[in-house]
Formats: sequence, structure tokens, C-alpha cells
Amino acid sequence: MSSQPDVTLSIVSFSTRDLLRACLRSIADIPPATTVQTIVVDNGSTDGSADMVAHEFPWVELIRNETNRYFAPAHNQAFARARGRYVGILNSDTVLLPDTLRRMVDFMDAHPDAGASTCEYIRPDGTPLKAEAHNHWRFHSVYYHVLCRNTAGERVYHGLGGKPSIPIHVDGNVIETDVVSDTFLFVRKDVLDRIGGYDEQFLLYATEDDICASIKRTGAHVYYYSGTRVVHALSASVRRSSPFWIRWIFARDLMRYHVKNGDLLTRIVAVPLLFAAYLVDAAVIIRRGGRWK
Repeated sequence: MSSQPDVTLSIVSFSTRDLLRACLRSIADIPPATTVQTIVVDNGSTDGSADMVAHEFPWVELIRNETNRYFAPAHNQAFARARGRYVGILNSDTVLLPDTLRRMVDFMDAHPDAGASTCEYIRPDGTPLKAEAHNHWRFHSVYYHVLCRNTAGERVYHGLGGKPSIPIHVDGNVIETDVVSDTFLFVRKDVLDRIGGYDEQFLLYATEDDICASIKRTGAHVYYYSGTRVVHALSASVRRSSPFWIRWIFARDLMRYHVKNGDLLTRIVAVPLLFAAYLVDAAVIIRRGGRWK
């Protein structure tokens, strides 16, 4: 067996062939000083994604699922094969810069208390995404998840006394927080092994909230580091699915998250409140002629 790589990249794809190709090309361009194991889990794609990976990127370890196992279970398949000191959970609709992984490895090596981290996300046109919305946040209450689905809901939430998300600590380009996005979540392999990977009861949403809660329970810290960047095209796989189904998964995963991680009152109110919020979402989709956005 070859020596331990610096990083294992775990990529789950569902019918994102062209975006996945761009992602893998960016990995191929990483300087060899950073050693990388790349694992792609194809979730039953219908656009030839798996064959494209096999033919164009033979160095990638490809796992073919016959059906869509969704985000968390599919990543756990990759985690079982991961050999790197660090595991980078990476969306198929992202592109790494040549120095992204090297800078993330250096950051984590310099912060031994860090269990997980992420970096700045930018759009394909180079403009940055709002970090506190897309990259990092504090643990949200169930009331936040019920109300803060648009600007009007956020105004109601804050009008009712909801608190803004304030970082735990800020030191230059490093922010300590509770949750970092798993669009690109960089985690220590030994910490990932301790927590057992993702809870497979989560399919698509609140996955980063739950895994970061598990990481923090080990005593490790979670950081946002703006010293490097990843290009992200938003929600490419989700756009290919029924909006009713996606909003139901959103509600279901949030129910699971709050029932699992919340206090007694939260566990009592989470299911009815989030089910009511889903009914509102479904009504919005109907009013928009079958579209969520």
C-alpha cells in the first residue's frame, strides 16, 4: 500500500457530469507536493457521470450506486475507504484552486485543536458568496429554521427577539464558529473516525450542522479560514429534483436534527412546527406553478 496521502477527497455526484468533470480537472491540477486520494460516489446518475469518471479520470476511485443513496450515506461509503490524514468533503459542483488543499492542510496542521474547517466560497464569476450565509454559522434554533426562509421571515424572527449569529471568536482571517458548510468541509480523519462519519438518517440537509455538533462534542473546534478559496455553483443536483420532494427532505432532515440535538422543548415542538412550515412551502410551490425559486 502506498504511503498515507495528505488528503482524501470525498465527492458524491448525482447527474452532474459536466460540473463533476470540471471539479476533477481542478483536482488533477493540484501540485504533486500535496498528495491526494480522490473518491467519487456516483448516486445512480442517468447522465453518464460514472462512465465519464471511469474513462477520463482512471486515477479516481469510483463507487457506483445503482440508486440515489443521497448525500450522507454516500459519503460514508467513501469515508470507509479514506486513507488521508484529512478528509475533504467536496461537492461535485465545486472547483479547487491549485493551492486550496495545501493551504487547508497548513491551516489544520497549525491549529491542532481544529476538528473541522472550511474556506471562502466564490461564484464562478469570481465574486464572493456571503460567508455567514454559505460558509459558517452558529447553531440555529428550530424557530430560526421555521421562520428564516426569506427576508420577510428573517424580519419576523428578529422582531420576535431572535438573536443574530455572532462568531465565537475572530482572529484576522480565522473565525471560530459552530458549523461550517459541507460544500467543502475539511476534517481530521481521526476525528471523523471517532464520530463514525455522517448520521445516515440525514439525506441532504442539516448534515453539516449535525456532523459539526458531533465534532464539537469530541472537544475539537470548528473554524472558517478565509486564507484560500473554492469556486461553488449553487445546488446543482437539487435543481434536477422535484421541489415538493426537496422541500420535504429539507423539513424532514431539520426535524431529525432538532429532535436529536435539541433541548426538551425543542424536541417537543420541532416536528409540528417544521411540518407546518413544509405545508407553507408546498403552497408557495403551487402558487409559483411548480417552482420553489
